[in-house]
Amino acid sequence: MNGILNINKSKGLTSFDVIAKLRKILNMKRIGHAGTLDPLATGVLPVFIGNSTRLIQYAPKTKSYRAFARLGIETNTYDTEGEIISKKNKTYDLDEIKSALKTFEGKIIQTPPIYSAIKVNGKKLYEYARSDKSVEIPAREVDIFSIKFIDFDNTDEFPLLTFDINCASGVYVRSIIHDLGEKLSSGAMMENLIRTMSANLLIENSVKLEEISCENADKFLINPNNVIDLPEYTLKENEVDKIKKGQYIFDDDMIDGEIKLTFENNLVAIGVKQDGKIKPKTVVL
Repeated sequence: MNGILNINKSKGLTSFDVIAKLRKILNMKRIGHAGTLDPLATGVLPVFIGNSTRLIQYAPKTKSYRAFARLGIETNTYDTEGEIISKKNKTYDLDEIKSALKTFEGKIIQTPPIYSAIKVNGKKLYEYARSDKSVEIPAREVDIFSIKFIDFDNTDEFPLLTFDINCASGVYVRSIIHDLGEKLSSGAMMENLIRTMSANLLIENSVKLEEISCENADKFLINPNNVIDLPEYTLKENEVDKIKKGQYIFDDDMIDGEIKLTFENNLVAIGVKQDGKIKPKTVVL
């Protein structure tokens, strides 16, 4: 069995929990995911099955989320799972909120939350946090393509802001919400997060883990050729065996760089084109 599953991860499960459960359901070990989701978050988790696990590194990195921010409450984890640090009641100006959101668009410098799996000196940040040890968290540049205001519900003592975000890999939405709270001088925490798109897979086409069985999994499998976003070279029949054996083929039309090599709409390999030669880099079939 080879292909990609568009899993809609439920709240409370880690990404590895999903993999472990699928290994039991499908009775196979070669299963991996692209793009970790925190237990609090739900939504699209791309899962690669069989030889397709070799393609995880080539999965498109752009992701989309619907985020829910509770204004006026700040926690040490930047979400509902942490300890409350402060609470603040204030009157919010909607135009100010919309303007503040827009300041996060583009390339920005972001400091990841201390409760995250990023490693510093070989140790995960949350390990420092849990042992009450101080550590300097390195800021890094991330790319946010767009942020769109969706809703503002101020019927509660602490209003709930909803927005959509489309971004590159490596963005912590929790940090955006935390930093937004600082801009608004109120504090804020992430109450909920739904990943609506990852690796070109949309949430409206996703499937719940409990819907999958060993007998029906095939019908949910997605052709990797429809997911991996690279220039495509269609192999001739006599070239397929050469690629599988790791041999060069020749072509003068494709531009240099990584390309996907296909035959009859199946992804055979990821190759590298240089100086008129195509060399297989990662063979799938």
